[in-house]
Parts: sequence; C-alpha cells; structure tokens
Amino acid sequence: MTLRWFANQSADERAPMSITPRGMSIQEAYSLYRSEKMIVNRNYQRKLVWGVDEKVHLIDSILKGFPIPLFLLAETVDGNFEIIDGMQRLDAIFGFIEHKYAIPRGSKKNSLTCRNSLAHANSRRLGPSKEHPEMST
Repeated sequence: MTLRWFANQSADERAPMSITPRGMSIQEAYSLYRSEKMIVNRNYQRKLVWGVDEKVHLIDSILKGFPIPLFLLAETVDGNFEIIDGMQRLDAIFGFIEHKYAIPRGSKKNSLTCRNSLAHANSRRLGPSKEHPEMST
C-alpha cells in the first residue's frame, strides 16, 4: 500500500490513521534526504519559491534557538517520508548544509561554523518540544 493508493480509496475503505508527533534532529532529517527517503508529491506541493533572504532568516532563527513551525511528514509503508508541509524550510536547511548559499558577510558567525553547528545539531529537534509542543525548536 502506498500513499497514492491511500489517496484513491474512499473514507470507508481506509484503515484508521494514526498521527504520532515526534522530534527529529536536523542530522536525521538530512540523512533521510541524502538517502532519498524524502518524497515530494507534486500533486499538492508548490514549487520552491523562497529566495536566499528567506532561507538565511530561517537558518538565523534556528541558530539562535527560536522556535520554527513544525514539519509534517507522512511515513509510508516502505519506510520513506512524504513531505506534507515544510518543503521550503527543509530545502533551506539542506541547501545551507550543502553550501548552496552562505550567511552574508558581516554576520557574527562565518558560514562554515554555522553549517557545522546546523549539520551536527543533534540536540536541535525538528518537532515538538516540552516548552513549545505546538512548535519545533
């Protein structure tokens, strides 16, 4: 059974859906991305529209420890994760880790230091926290 199969079934034919919020480190999300386990469904995902400014602001927020909106991923039966919400933000994070853009000059931290902090931030979770269960930190 795939998500495509699930989408084509009537409500009566579908098994009950279970939603279990959990945190995911940036490193774990990036590992899933690199192993091609994140799926983008173009039937409802818009094209990437964020510019570098929006991406830099997101990275700055993460590095400062500010809460960011949750990512919504649906785990498929074959162990992949379909991105339901958060594709722009995930693209910004992964693009920064992969040197696709840099923190502007004059920033307190250089881009390499920021990338290392972000890529190895096991304590930074992309999911609910105790302090802000409605947001990720």
